[in-house]
Amino acid sequence: MALRIDVRTSLIAETIDFIGFYLLPSALCLLPSAILSNAVKYSPQGGRVDLTLTCQEQEVIFKIKDSGIGIPLEDQRHLFELFHRGGNIGNIPGTGLGLSVVKKCVDVQGGKISVTSEVGVGTTVTVSISWIP
Repeated sequence: MALRIDVRTSLIAETIDFIGFYLLPSALCLLPSAILSNAVKYSPQGGRVDLTLTCQEQEVIFKIKDSGIGIPLEDQRHLFELFHRGGNIGNIPGTGLGLSVVKKCVDVQGGKISVTSEVGVGTTVTVSISWIP
């Protein structure tokens, strides 16, 4: 039986006329796919995942919001630690590597990552990376 998740995307371009934006190719693929993978994995059947890409004056921001199980407050402090997995994941498979690898990629790019989450409501992950003029 296939899991059905509603994934929605949007592009908000306040300005796309930029001199240069450099993102390592591996990071370009890894960042959104690793976060989307978690969003889908931890969302219920029929859940929703929104991906928003915003290009602003000096940065690009992507936000992934899901209607998943959410992350308990005590686990949020350890989100980017290697092999850490939430206490409420039950039997959902995983390694605990995804967000720690994402965080390293964001750091290498000089970007920022933030996570807001509420158990039973969902999680929002926001990544912003500055453009290089």
